Amino acid sequence: MDADLVRLRVIARFWDVELQTSRQRDAAAQLAEAMAAPEAVADAWNALPDDQRQALEPLLAAGGRMPLRVFAREWGEIRTMGPGRAEREQPWQEPASPAEGLWYRGFISRAFDQEPEGTYEVVFVPPELQAHLPIPSTPPPAITIESAPAPAGVRLAGDGLLDDACTLLAYLQNEQLRPGTDGNWPTRHEARLAHRLRDPDPTRLAFLRHLVQRLGWLRHAAAQRGTDSGRLRPDPGPVAAWLQSPTGQQRSVLAEAWRDDPTWNDLFHVPTLHPEDTGAWRNDPLLARKAILRYLTTIHREPVERRAPDTWYKLDDFVNAVKQTHPDFQRPDGDYTTWYIRDATTSAYLSGFESWDRVEGALIHYLVTAPLAW
Repeated sequence: MDADLVRLRVIARFWDVELQTSRQRDAAAQLAEAMAAPEAVADAWNALPDDQRQALEPLLAAGGRMPLRVFAREWGEIRTMGPGRAEREQPWQEPASPAEGLWYRGFISRAFDQEPEGTYEVVFVPPELQAHLPIPSTPPPAITIESAPAPAGVRLAGDGLLDDACTLLAYLQNEQLRPGTDGNWPTRHEARLAHRLRDPDPTRLAFLRHLVQRLGWLRHAAAQRGTDSGRLRPDPGPVAAWLQSPTGQQRSVLAEAWRDDPTWNDLFHVPTLHPEDTGAWRNDPLLARKAILRYLTTIHREPVERRAPDTWYKLDDFVNAVKQTHPDFQRPDGDYTTWYIRDATTSAYLSGFESWDRVEGALIHYLVTAPLAW
């Protein structure tokens, strides 16, 4: 047990263990052995105040481990104190939160986990206790929203993106377009192409250009007597295969290219946000994208008898349901302070969980109304 002697003595009193030594290592070993007894765990569990037991239950349901920030957001912080201050203030007498109460009763400890997105602090139930604690039969949180009346106006889904992909490819086949050294297209070509598209929205065009590039459909023509050097043209092989495939397969190719693409960062395309790529933080676009796609799928897995074929849902209700059940879908470590994101209108930094609606909520709106709608 990794704890200073002051905390060990506090835990020992709660567990009714008389420590036989003043050496930290030996005291920790004696206490850990006593706390591993099934009867002792049962007695300590029953002696917990209700709020601390309520805090422990979701932690146990999560496998006994979760990011400290996520746990603290719901159940309060554990104040950092050295042995001297703790002995003077005795925070265990009146814990500042259920989390702090569990800390001084030995039911939770802290550690660091290394994940692909970085290192972050976690809170966990010691395995020797978890083995004898009741595991709540709480089902995993589910997205549950009520159906809504049909809207006054309905915009039917279509194949506009397929049509515009064909238009883009035809334009590149017929025009002498040479990107600049930075990869950007000359302004005159962007404007000319936009006039030919079913939807000239520049954000949508940027998305479409990225998709065809990601799919490997474009190539720079090799120099031939200097006439075609650097010209951007469709690659005949993959483009012809796509054009000759059934419409459903054409849709799937574009949809899956976006779904699996880590290089299109949706967060950086939300119109109301201005993320700053400082190099000190990074988000995982695949993590967020696949989570939202998964949550959308769960809505449509309701039993058929519970919903009509043309059931409507409000997007705001879906956003609120995600916030209630899976708020950390793009920040699994629960860290809402280190990402540098500004409001695109006011330039104010959006930090802390209180900015969830303006960041996570805005991202969900973008995913549903932009790439998924396109």
